[in-house]
Amino acid sequence: MTITAVNEDARKVTLTKVFKRYASAKKRIIVSRGGTRSSKTFSGAQLAATWLLYPETLKQQYNSDLPQTGVWSFVRKTLPSLKASAYRDFIEALDMMGCRHIAKENKSELTFDYQGRKVEFFSIDQQQKVRSRKRAILYVVEANEIDFKNDWQQLIFRTTHRAFLDFNPDDEDIWINTELEQKRQYTKKDIQVFVSTYKDNPYIDNTLVEEIEYTRDTDPELWQVYGLGEYGKITGLIYPSQPEIIDSFPVERCKQIFYGLDFGYNDPMTLVRVGVNDLDIYIEELYYKRLKLVSDLISEFPQLGVEKNATIYADSANPGQIQEIYNAGYRGCKPAQKGKDSVRSGIKKLKQYRWHVVASSENLLYERRRYKWATDKNGEIIKPEKPNDGNDHALDALRYAVYTGLFKPRASNRTVVI
Repeated sequence: MTITAVNEDARKVTLTKVFKRYASAKKRIIVSRGGTRSSKTFSGAQLAATWLLYPETLKQQYNSDLPQTGVWSFVRKTLPSLKASAYRDFIEALDMMGCRHIAKENKSELTFDYQGRKVEFFSIDQQQKVRSRKRAILYVVEANEIDFKNDWQQLIFRTTHRAFLDFNPDDEDIWINTELEQKRQYTKKDIQVFVSTYKDNPYIDNTLVEEIEYTRDTDPELWQVYGLGEYGKITGLIYPSQPEIIDSFPVERCKQIFYGLDFGYNDPMTLVRVGVNDLDIYIEELYYKRLKLVSDLISEFPQLGVEKNATIYADSANPGQIQEIYNAGYRGCKPAQKGKDSVRSGIKKLKQYRWHVVASSENLLYERRRYKWATDKNGEIIKPEKPNDGNDHALDALRYAVYTGLFKPRASNRTVVI
């Protein structure tokens, strides 16, 4: 499925199945719930980009009833999260179309204007924008993060045409289900529900497909929500609370900074930066790549900001790779402390801190939302607690750093001996 823009600089763009559903929608409120990597937000970005530049194409090809003028608002709970998701996706959609230069972009206001249409981005914590602006089209990203009365109702009261809400349905008691799907859909009858899965995403790679399908047999709860996009209750989460999402890593606030490194090849090799200030830890995912050698990672250290004297706590199961980094001049690279019960102890230590995570750390945040204790066939947590293996690569790197750098176990950390 392609759409060809009338501008000669535009290219043919592969559109998602979710895009087609969005473009053809007719109800006032579109509930877009789906599994992980189902292209929900990116499809919304594709639709907004096409509406901004070529609304007539939408009308002709999809019988779209979206207005030809007005404002399209993308909203999420926090601005850093919005920038790392819908804002980035929207720019990517424009770039794929070859049309970013056409719209008038205001980077400070996060707006794009073209011929009487505007796409804007703002967060729920910008209350003056929530309560003072009106729009034709609303798109709420991760709508389960916002409040029904204080946030949603203020937004929908100021939306004249259509509202889209996307989210992962990991709580069957969420207001989107109780107030919209179970109530408004049968009273006002202006709700349309779309359910999407990773199979609707033409851009997903096979490695991620395997990761998602792995949960089908290993964790039915996760498969129900993140594989099938159906409502479910995720029990046994190791980190159930939400961290603060921040724009950038605040070097000036940190009393000490170090790194955690988890080696991999078929699994991703991951590097995280950790800053500490009393009970606050600042976390940034710097590297998360599959099919890479340690030499590839070392070559990227300078652009990642890793200095030769940086302290790096790496997976001690790979002494040869630690030695390779040490030999490259990074003399602060040393094996992370491991030992009996170090996994649970590391998790316990991490839970003592207030997490502040840089918004671009999407793989780490993705892992955190799904990180669970292993359960038996009845869904009971197995004692003593042990995390499910699999989606924990960035979290392992973080744990190595915090457990070794802050826990101060009795066993000493030895640097690599040359």
